[in-house]
Amino acid sequence: MPQHVLVPLDGSDRSFAGLEYSLASFPDATLTALFVVDPTRDHDATVGTADSPLERAEDRGERVLDRAVDRAEEVGRPCRTLLRTGTPHTEILAAASESNIDHLVLGSHGESPITRPFLGHVSDCLLYTSLSGL
Repeated sequence: MPQHVLVPLDGSDRSFAGLEYSLASFPDATLTALFVVDPTRDHDATVGTADSPLERAEDRGERVLDRAVDRAEEVGRPCRTLLRTGTPHTEILAAASESNIDHLVLGSHGESPITRPFLGHVSDCLLYTSLSGL
């Protein structure tokens, strides 16, 4: 049985489905929600306001993580949070290693199986990177 589950979130409904799955499937495990700010891809990093692009992306990440904590509290579960900056698959693997994670749950990419039959980009990268290190 898992002891510590990492759930990377990007704010999408699909990523929160991964959180819901973790809350229901691993009732005794410690949960950690992770948001990775990717300055090269984050749309908040390109919208012009008084804040810096990185600050806007980090604020969005904090809101996503707060939503995860609120949802976990609704079902009586604590949820740790991590906010990191970098390439998502690299930061997910680093967080998993540093936090002694034994399970990783990612939501679906949400694309049709016809246009993309397997995994999303980050999931593909996670599998390739972790398997190539074996």
